[in-house]
Amino acid sequence: MESAGVKKEYGMIRTMLAQTPVLAADSLRLSPVSYLVLGLIGLRGASTPYQLKRAASRSVNYFWPFPHSQLYGEPERLAAAGLLSEEREEAGRRRKLYSLTPLGKQALENWLATPPGAIFEMRDMAVLQLFFGERDSAIHAVPSACSRRPRG
Repeated sequence: MESAGVKKEYGMIRTMLAQTPVLAADSLRLSPVSYLVLGLIGLRGASTPYQLKRAASRSVNYFWPFPHSQLYGEPERLAAAGLLSEEREEAGRRRKLYSLTPLGKQALENWLATPPGAIFEMRDMAVLQLFFGERDSAIHAVPSACSRRPRG
């Protein structure tokens, strides 16, 4: 017998799946970096991977660190799935310029409208120190870790 909460959650999952466009026959999985690429191009307009790397290092990298090398392969993968269009320079460095397609815009809008997952991720050294502080004592670890955190 299913509870009302379980039924509601299944209903929400079915709704989210119905709203997510079918991206490819092998059902492409979009990672956080996929959404980062879609979001940056949505904000900036057409961009090369290098421009995406620079934009990320000046913005989201302050609160969402990730390997910037992923910004070179991910746009190509998203273009193959139909979420981005690719335009290549004819001469010179032959850079690739990526733009959102209507399908990419829809995927970004669906993601932005979807509540974040229940798991909160925070990459914070003080939290890591608190975790390892168990070896001495939790009472001493909390004040020492918290006293080193910048206030503001």
